[in-house]
Amino acid sequence: MIVKFHKAMDISKECVDVFSWRRVYAMDLEDAVAYAHRQIAKQRAFKALSALKEEEVLKDKIVLDAGCGPGLKSCVLGPYGPKVVIGIDGSQPSIAAAQALSDALHLSNTRFIKGYIEDIPQLLLQAGISKVDFVICSQMIHHTTDWRGNLKIFWEILNKGGILGVSWLDVSSNWGKYMIKNKIAFHLGNSKESRSRIGALLFGRWDRPKKKLPIAWEAFYADRYAAFYKLITVRQMVNTLQRIGFEILESYPCIDWKEWRRQELQRAPSQQHGRILKLLEYPIFRRPFTSIMRMRQFMGLGGDVRVIYCKKIAHQGK
Repeated sequence: MIVKFHKAMDISKECVDVFSWRRVYAMDLEDAVAYAHRQIAKQRAFKALSALKEEEVLKDKIVLDAGCGPGLKSCVLGPYGPKVVIGIDGSQPSIAAAQALSDALHLSNTRFIKGYIEDIPQLLLQAGISKVDFVICSQMIHHTTDWRGNLKIFWEILNKGGILGVSWLDVSSNWGKYMIKNKIAFHLGNSKESRSRIGALLFGRWDRPKKKLPIAWEAFYADRYAAFYKLITVRQMVNTLQRIGFEILESYPCIDWKEWRRQELQRAPSQQHGRILKLLEYPIFRRPFTSIMRMRQFMGLGGDVRVIYCKKIAHQGK
C-alpha cells in the first residue's frame, strides 16, 4: 500500500509542503545577503569553462528562475542587467525570503510569484509575459510529478534560441548514494517529520559534513530525507531534452566525449590529456571513452548533481 501511495501522490505538492515546513535553503537574511555578495563578486554567472556569455544570455533579457526557492540564484542574476528576473516557487516562505533578499540588495529587476512549475505559462501571462529568453531550473525538476512535461513547458515559453539551464540529482553519479539514502528514509517514514528523523538517525553522521550553506539542520535533513526525489538518469534527461526540441550545449560534469573535448580545449590540456584529444580524433575511441568517463563519475568523480545547458531549436517530437 505504501508503494502505491508513493506512485500516486502529487510529488510537486508533497515537496512544496516539505520546503515550506522547514524553509529549505532559506538562510537568515544577513547570511543570504553575504552569500549573494560573494557570488556577485565572482563576476561570472556561468561556469569558468562555459561558452555562455553573460552579455549574450542575460543582458536585457527576460529570465525565469523556475523553482526559485529563497532567491539565491534570482538575486545573483539580477545585477547582470536582465530586463527582469521572474522567480516562481510554490512555497510562500521561500517567496517571502526571496523578496526580502531582493529588497536588501536593492534590486529593481526581480519579481517573485507563488505558484507551481506546472502553472508557469498562466502565471507568466498574468504578469504580462508570454515568452522568456533564459530559464534556470536548479535542483527542482526532480521534485516534480511530471518532469518531462515540465521540460516541455520550458520549451514552450522560451523564445527560439532561448537557453535552458537545468540541474538535478543524478542517480548515475557517486554510486547513487544520495538517492539510496533518500529512498530508505522516505519509505521507512510515513510523514515529513518521521522521514527527517529517520534519515538524520541513519545517515546524519556521514552527511553532516556536506552542509556547506548556513541553513538550519532541520532544513538540511528535510531536503535530503523528507523531500521526494525522482529517479532521472543522464540518458533519460538528454533523450527527453532532444526529443522535445533542445540542442545540448554543455554539461557539468561532462556527459560525453564531445563535451569533455570542448572543456579541455578551453584550458591548456596536460600532456596526458593532449594524447587523449588526439585519440578522440578517431571515431573508434569515442564511445569507449564516454563509457569509461561515465563509469568514473558513477564511482564518485564529479559529485551528485548534474547540470545541462541547452538551446531551444525546432520542435522534434512530443
